[in-house]
This record gives sequence, C-alpha cells and structure tokens, in this order.
Amino acid sequence: MDKRYKPFSPTDALAARRALTKELAAAPSMPVPAVIKKIRTGLRLTIAEYAKLCGVSARALADIERGATSPTLATVEKLLRPLGLQPGAVPLAQAGTPALAGNRAVGPSLDNAQDRSTIDPSAPWEVEYWTGELGISAGQLVDAIKAVGPTIGAVRRHFGRQ
Repeated sequence: MDKRYKPFSPTDALAARRALTKELAAAPSMPVPAVIKKIRTGLRLTIAEYAKLCGVSARALADIERGATSPTLATVEKLLRPLGLQPGAVPLAQAGTPALAGNRAVGPSLDNAQDRSTIDPSAPWEVEYWTGELGISAGQLVDAIKAVGPTIGAVRRHFGRQ
C-alpha cells in the first residue's frame, strides 16, 4: 500500500474499484499508459506492488506508465486483470485521427462497420485506399462522391475505371 494514503477498509476498497471501473468505462479511448497509471493510483499501490500483483517487472511498468515503451497485448492483459478489465477496440472519436495515437489501437471499428458497396469519405483509411486504387487525389474522390454518390460502382464509372 502506498504509504502516502491511509489504507482502504474492505468497503472503501470495493467502492474505489467500482468508481474506477465506471470512470474508465466513461473514457474508452484513454491511452493505455494513462489507464494503467489510473488503475494503479486508484488502487493506492506503488509501482513495485502493482508490478508484483500483475506479474510484470517494476521497470517495465514504470516505462509503460511513462510512455517510454509500448506494452505487448499479453502485458496489457496482465496489467488490466486486477480490475477485471480486458483490452478492446473502440470506434474513432473523430475522422482524421491518426492510425496510432498514444499507444491505443484505433482504426476501422466492427461496431461502425459499413456497407462494403460504398465509400465513406470521412474514414481516412478508405480515402487512402480508394485514392490509390483509382489513381486520384483525395479532393477528386470527395468531389466525385458529391457528384455521383458514395457507391463504388458510380465512383468508378465517374472516373471511367469500371
């Protein structure tokens, strides 16, 4: 137990875990290092104590919390286990977000799965794919979608690449 804090009673410990779980659920796109540090400090554990509890080295935990290293998925699973959490994918908060930001996995989401017969100009990975596939610029792709609609067939016909 971190000596800066008075130890939790069992009731307080349960309440703290529930509050921490709610807080993390409300911010699903929080970067992995921030999540790990929030869990450890929320449970009032030192780096050494939390590392021992999770089965990782204290040095690795400190490096992950600082963002100096990227943890493997297996390590993230170990670090989330004490709170009963597991890693997962979340939808992008906004279009144009880089493919990897702050050690969190982002990209096309299964929850946001779209019709494969259309092009979504707000999805950077789709714009990148279709501009390469059709040999056009992103601006040309957006203009074509405005002119003929988002269906792949219509866009291909617009550029004469059926």
